[in-house]
Amino acid sequence: MGEYIDFCRRLLESLQEVAAYIQITDENDKLIARTWDGQPDKVLADTSKSILQEPFMVLPGVVWHIAVAAHDNSSDHSTILLQSIKAALQAAAQYISLAGARSREELMVKELLSPAGDSRHDNTILISNLKQSGLDVTQSRAVILLDLEEEVNRYFNIHLDLGYDASSEKAKAETIQMIKANRHITKQDIVASYGANQIVIIKAFMEITEQGRIYRALDRVCETILNEMETSKIFAVRLAYGSLCDDFADIRQSYQEAKLLIQLGMTFLGRNGLYKYEDLLAEYITYNLPDRMLVKTLRPLADKLKQKGDTGDEELLYIVETYINDNFNLTETSRKLYLHRNTVAGKVEKYKKITGLDPGERYLDALLTKILAIYMRLCAAGMK
Repeated sequence: MGEYIDFCRRLLESLQEVAAYIQITDENDKLIARTWDGQPDKVLADTSKSILQEPFMVLPGVVWHIAVAAHDNSSDHSTILLQSIKAALQAAAQYISLAGARSREELMVKELLSPAGDSRHDNTILISNLKQSGLDVTQSRAVILLDLEEEVNRYFNIHLDLGYDASSEKAKAETIQMIKANRHITKQDIVASYGANQIVIIKAFMEITEQGRIYRALDRVCETILNEMETSKIFAVRLAYGSLCDDFADIRQSYQEAKLLIQLGMTFLGRNGLYKYEDLLAEYITYNLPDRMLVKTLRPLADKLKQKGDTGDEELLYIVETYINDNFNLTETSRKLYLHRNTVAGKVEKYKKITGLDPGERYLDALLTKILAIYMRLCAAGMK
């Protein structure tokens, strides 16, 4: 409230020459600010001045009053002045209130996503703060993560041409308000900026026995948000969501899962938009393979390809992976890769000799080859 009182005083200070008298009082009739430094009763007793007074809402349930008198004794001018100042005061109250709400939500998100070993991470205090904010801590929740990349127009800045500030922070704040207005977002959800280029939505759900319905609902929520954001040309957007959790202590894990899906999607899918687990199932499994699988199997296979593959390990593996993806159809693979059918067959045979795997005959060898291809791309992207 202190920030708003300062605004009221600065506003009235700037209007010293505009009106004969302006006064703001709070809900307890306590003086907040006025333009006239003399005795108020003298002004109020001056019948030559037309003083108008009206209430205005600062916060829900909190009503203050403003009194205004114009210099020229005109009630019409006083009315215009009163309505103009009242509109400015109400707009400022709404803006400061929203800014305060944003900062509270950002603080909650930072606390929820801080590592368990972080000294700030006190679950008991955190849960208490969440309850005080009106959140039902018994509801299940999942993290929806938006990764934003600012679009740059290489020819000119259209936002400057239109005459408004197109800073990324302002655009991100407007995006948050747009998300909050989405029909799927409720008062039990937390929406806040996180870091330089992320928006976090902690989406709440009522208790339900079939969790599959919740994940399908998450798909719909993400798709509606994405569709709304596609009208904006400021950000390229990537979305993903993590697992549903019953405890606020697990929110960080849900965030980490969503963050990983976005990283994998950027590496493997070659597009923006919504990244789902089913789109990246093999990649997600490969990323989370235990170290013993890497040490015992994948790294030795990769070393064999590098040592003996005279066509290059990536090219040979890519041909065999395409062959697997095309259901072991040499004709389709050769058509897709613009290679002769015999060439593709020769590459498959070379791969079999180098690795000892026969993906065309053994399912597990085909699966291992697919995992190997993904693992090597993860290594190339610096994710392994």
